[in-house]
Amino acid sequence: MLKESKLLKSQIKKLEEAEFDLEAWKAATSALLMRILGKEDPRIQQIEKLKIDYGSWALRDAEASYNPTESNKKQGKEILEVVIAELEAFGPNNANGSAAVAIIKDAMESELKAAQLKSIKSVLQSDDDKEARLRKLESKLKEIDEGTKSKALARILVNTDLGKYLD
Repeated sequence: MLKESKLLKSQIKKLEEAEFDLEAWKAATSALLMRILGKEDPRIQQIEKLKIDYGSWALRDAEASYNPTESNKKQGKEILEVVIAELEAFGPNNANGSAAVAIIKDAMESELKAAQLKSIKSVLQSDDDKEARLRKLESKLKEIDEGTKSKALARILVNTDLGKYLD
């Protein structure tokens, strides 16, 4: 079992605790999902939107059997189960593509000069075919000193925890 799945399953178990605190659970779960899936994943927003609005008319007008806490727990559990299924079916590299992109972007922004970054961005966003962009990008990368490239690559490798995926 992947350690990401194990962590998410531990969050599901917390839903059953007697001293359950929705806000604390949401904060921990959101932070975990950001680490696994990246900041922009919509499931993080779904978790953050869970709430119990005791002042709403909907709650006052609801059936006596309606339990908003249980409803939120059920939604939270369903969201996490979907993420776990994705991780186990497709692996963490596909489940957290946006996280990997964020790590690469951070490494480039941290190590490259603004002009270098702008130059690379213009090549990547050009309308040229893939091979032409590849040649232009190789040329741009040759202009960057080896130390800077090594630092950026090291930052990417460490922050993606690539070691756990290498056999």
